[in-house]
Amino acid sequence: PTLDLFFKSKEIEIVVTAVDSSKWNFLEGNEANVSFNMKIDTKKPTANVVANSLAIRKGGSAVAVVQVLDDNLESAYISFNNDEEIFALTPFYKDNYYVSLIAWDVGIENFEQVSLVATDKAGNITKTKIPLYIRPLNVKTDKINISEQFIKNVSASVLEQSFMQVPDDLVDTFIASNRILREGNVKTIKEDMRKYMDRSAITSFDIKPFLRLDGSRTAAGFAERRHYYFNGEKIDEAWHLGVDWASVKQAPIKTTNKGRVIANTGTSGAVLGDHLHFGVLVQGIEVNPLEWMDKNWIKTRITDILDEAKKAIDSK
Repeated sequence: PTLDLFFKSKEIEIVVTAVDSSKWNFLEGNEANVSFNMKIDTKKPTANVVANSLAIRKGGSAVAVVQVLDDNLESAYISFNNDEEIFALTPFYKDNYYVSLIAWDVGIENFEQVSLVATDKAGNITKTKIPLYIRPLNVKTDKINISEQFIKNVSASVLEQSFMQVPDDLVDTFIASNRILREGNVKTIKEDMRKYMDRSAITSFDIKPFLRLDGSRTAAGFAERRHYYFNGEKIDEAWHLGVDWASVKQAPIKTTNKGRVIANTGTSGAVLGDHLHFGVLVQGIEVNPLEWMDKNWIKTRITDILDEAKKAIDSK
């Protein structure tokens, strides 16, 4: 129902009446009534930005601390380019305050706006812009020649191990493993990370930098645009999202901050040699690992912002 513009009550009673065409009840039919009370809510949620990173680079990360208040809150999240990507909020420091790491997906060409969006159960929406300067990404392009032997021995094997049909055509085989399978894996990782991430397990925001593989050299960098050629013709292209480090064969891989060996490097998957592919994901999106390996970057772009937010919250 539509209420009068000058209606002032905070609550209304709605009565729903249904009558059938039965001859019963002296030809007046059967009647049923249901009534229920409904609150009137015309107030939008409070959605404030407390602190945020100064800038974000394409393929990079940033952080925002926000305040969201509403007695009938339905949802609150951070929107990138009008929901082209959505980032969840995690409780931070005090009630009604939240923090979120956000990412500019390297596959999103243009940056439009990052916003805090809060919606209540009555459908009232508040959208608050998060001010961010943007930084460009220097993209390196690679031309990679793919051999028939690689497709038969590596691409086909990867498809078989993934229980996918191996096409008869060599180019189709490469595309199936390099693009179709990869896209499916990326989608699964992103969905599962967002679905199963336990935010209640976050008890500290003491973030330490990741470490590189001991004694390694960099074989490939983040956000390289790879163009694949077979028999002189381009057959595919893709982003390389991560950093490749090559050391000795079966080099021990240590956890980030503990120094405990968790695995060894190898040649599994569609690779040309023994190496570690190291990637960092923010809410399921691949970001530049070099940012998260830089102690100064973490301090000035992330932890200093969190400290600034705590001071602002305490001052209220």
